[in-house]
Amino acid sequence: MSDWTWEQIEQLTRAFALILLQAGTPQEAAPLPEASERAIDLWVAHFANEDPPYPLPVDPLQKRGLLARMRYASTFASQCRIAGNPPIPNATEAIALETMLIDYWYETAKPRWLAGERGIKVAEN
Repeated sequence: MSDWTWEQIEQLTRAFALILLQAGTPQEAAPLPEASERAIDLWVAHFANEDPPYPLPVDPLQKRGLLARMRYASTFASQCRIAGNPPIPNATEAIALETMLIDYWYETAKPRWLAGERGIKVAEN
């Protein structure tokens, strides 16, 4: 098992945020229904562990929530890379993505997003 670097996480999450933005995903910060949050968690788990890649959600609320998660994960990974933090130990791509897009989301990013704080804009990242 190899360590997934912050740069790899940053690049992947930034790329997905750009895809969602180009698809016209709304960016407002507003609470999502619990069912949408669970559906996003399921999407992340499937996406991280599937080959070929799992398709993007079509529900606008899920896309909005996924965009927020991707932007915060990209911002956090960028900050860790710049600070020289070591990678997530023994993390495969799946573990790294699930850690950033589920665990980090609920523990840190979601409260900030709902309070109106924004992750760095993808274009600035």
